[in-house]
Amino acid sequence: HGVPPMTSAQSTLLQMNGVSRTYGEGRSAVYAVRSIDLLIASGEVVAGVGPSGSGKTTLLSIAGCLLRPTAGVVSLLGKEVTGLSQSTLASFRRRHIGFVFQSFNLLPPLSARENIEIALNIAGVSGEAAHERSTRLLDLLELGHLTNRVPGDMSGGEQQRLAVARALANR
Repeated sequence: HGVPPMTSAQSTLLQMNGVSRTYGEGRSAVYAVRSIDLLIASGEVVAGVGPSGSGKTTLLSIAGCLLRPTAGVVSLLGKEVTGLSQSTLASFRRRHIGFVFQSFNLLPPLSARENIEIALNIAGVSGEAAHERSTRLLDLLELGHLTNRVPGDMSGGEQQRLAVARALANR
């Protein structure tokens, strides 16, 4: 078991060793993820496939530092994150991880620009810098024409691209 270290030509994005997540205890314990070893290099594209209830969301939640494993070690960008405090983990997520949730989680009363800028503001970027970054992202994802529209006035695909723009806001 265990994942061998990467060569110097590769950069480790995510490494999991012996990662498990159990819900409940004793006889009622359910293993959502059991003893996973995983190594993902920077720039690599990985797909998780399986039936409903097979642990895909749990594994992604652990990888994204939203959920702690009950066993094993998780390292992101070369930093072991398993034992970090909640506040340090939140700071790490803010600086290094962007999420696009299945339901998008856009803020309905905010415009497209404001939905991006709120992610920037939380990370300490505001004013003209946030305005310029949100404009670039909206243009990049072909949403510039929707800058002042709220999510309810967008198609599902437009909302999804807006969620991607927000996830990319802090690089």
